[in-house]
Amino acid sequence: MRIIFLRHGEAIERGSVDDEQRFLTERGKRDLESNLPALAAYLRSRNNVEIWSSPKIRAIETAQILTSGMENKDIRFKDFIGDGDTEQLKSELEKTGAETVVIVGHQPYLSEWVDELCDSEILFQKGAAAEIEYYPDSDQKGKVLWHFPLKGLKQLARMTGPEVEGNSFRQDLMIKMEQNFNQIAENRNRFLSEPDDVESAHQLRVSIRSFRSLISLGKKYLKPEKYQDYQDQFRQSAAEISTLREIDVIINTWNEHLLDQKLDPSQSVLIQELNRKRNIEKDRVIKIVSKNKYIDRLTKSSNDLIKTIRKSSEKDVPTQKVIDARLDKWYQYILKRMINYNEFNFSYIHPIRLKCKKYRYVSENFYGILDPEHRKRHQDVKKLQTLLGNTCDAIRNQEAILKIIGLSSPALEQEVIAFINYEKEIESNYRKLFDSREWLQQISEKEN
Repeated sequence: MRIIFLRHGEAIERGSVDDEQRFLTERGKRDLESNLPALAAYLRSRNNVEIWSSPKIRAIETAQILTSGMENKDIRFKDFIGDGDTEQLKSELEKTGAETVVIVGHQPYLSEWVDELCDSEILFQKGAAAEIEYYPDSDQKGKVLWHFPLKGLKQLARMTGPEVEGNSFRQDLMIKMEQNFNQIAENRNRFLSEPDDVESAHQLRVSIRSFRSLISLGKKYLKPEKYQDYQDQFRQSAAEISTLREIDVIINTWNEHLLDQKLDPSQSVLIQELNRKRNIEKDRVIKIVSKNKYIDRLTKSSNDLIKTIRKSSEKDVPTQKVIDARLDKWYQYILKRMINYNEFNFSYIHPIRLKCKKYRYVSENFYGILDPEHRKRHQDVKKLQTLLGNTCDAIRNQEAILKIIGLSSPALEQEVIAFINYEKEIESNYRKLFDSREWLQQISEKEN
């Protein structure tokens, strides 16, 4: 069966009324009315479609806007969608006779459900949708067929079938680039509207990096100087957010440590200074990112890039062949580097971390066509990236705290030194883990 997860549109802010009563803003309604007809049209050829909605007002209004463009206007309200009950979701899916179910719901539940059913990570911005193939009577994991932000739903009209990946690699790559760029634009807007939300800055940076991984896939269609120019433009755009992200990571690390020690983070001189520095850096980033030329430059580069790929005389090949070959090459690099590890140092493990990130970005962009082995590798690489990321952060945070804060007062100096010592302890623990080689041997055994 097919499931389409749809997040509700933009609603009034939390706290203004009870959560269940929060309704769509006028802008939220306009955006949905402009873009949901594309999803309604996509569903018209389907037989036996059911629309399920959370009973919360903002979800009901979203479902009503969707069904206004459909022959079937029946909406079934399910309490479990509003509550995020995963077991009830599975139970309801097993009982339904529908071939396609559209579920209008909320974050973080939609992302959690896709992860549970498909082992795939998707962030649902307001109005975003994703379709999955699900096997309710089997232990087989589902697969993601497509994922679009709200303003990307119009691309559904260009699809030759429910799976984007059924086309040639060139066509798939251009579609994925358009999807990813729409996500960058969406994440930029989210950051500008919610700059104090740590996740908003992080997701903007991640979406730019994901786009860069797609540029890497399209390298054969580009002249070397143009390829480098595209990479540099998007790299610089992500770099503008790097210091803000560093500060957020340090705040989160120290905050969690203080809580573990039964201490009040609000009384921490270091946390107070980091928050002050964050506000300064946040204002700097907002000033840059809010300018039209920031997004206009990226939009032009994205359009030029896709146009160049479309006009390239390079011979086209099936998507499956390209993705499998590229992932296999990267996986062998990761595996070889980890197996040949013999000395703990940042310069050795950091490039592996970057390759793991690229592997993840590409896997998650083309997850719908991955076979079980590549999906299993995706999970292994995901775990390895987390381990390498925590290790690299522990090392870099020791330098970053001095760059960002310094040692400007005795009280601050004392806590900065305590932070550095804490990160040294974490680094030491990871060093022991790497040097033990036990988990490295397990990876090696998987491939033998």
